[in-house]
Amino acid sequence: MPTITKEISASERDGYQNGTTVVNSSSTVFIRWDGIQDVLFIFDDLSELQGATVTSAKLRLHATGIKLGAKLRVQNSASAPDIIATPGDITGRSYGSVVSWPVTSISSNSYNESPNISALVQAVIDAYPTTVDRIAIYLDEDSDEETNVTVKMFDNGSNVPQLSLTYTGGSGGESKKKQAELKPKRVKRIERPSGFISKGIIT
Repeated sequence: MPTITKEISASERDGYQNGTTVVNSSSTVFIRWDGIQDVLFIFDDLSELQGATVTSAKLRLHATGIKLGAKLRVQNSASAPDIIATPGDITGRSYGSVVSWPVTSISSNSYNESPNISALVQAVIDAYPTTVDRIAIYLDEDSDEETNVTVKMFDNGSNVPQLSLTYTGGSGGESKKKQAELKPKRVKRIERPSGFISKGIIT
């Protein structure tokens, strides 16, 4: 059962929205109950999930601060487009159901893992079983005046947001191994020299 960890791979694949203003290039984002509340993380190069069954999916954020609470959703898209600095680009997208990240005291200056959101990721795989290659996770701050954290983003250069996935099947992992086992082996043809005698027959 493979477990992989994907990181944000480009500046425009993590960003936040403040009011309607979208910022798609940042080294950090200060998430606060009375400030920035909408953040999007887009993880790409995930074609191995096509047809897979995901058993665990967790958003991992390197943060400093006090507490974090949020609602997590996944965009209804096989290949979510990069974030653009157009008003409302993050909140205007279509997302699926919600998994709550209960208000929790964070481990400062280290990675903090969300609850398991495998059901949200699986819904996208099931909708796009042969084409999914990106997973976009929307974090909607929901802490009742308690969230106060600074999260490192791609432009920080290190400790960028991560998505940890455990799955079976798909175009990678166990299904690829099974496909290799089922693939017929090629038999090398042996050329016989002229004059070769086999069972009394000259070839």
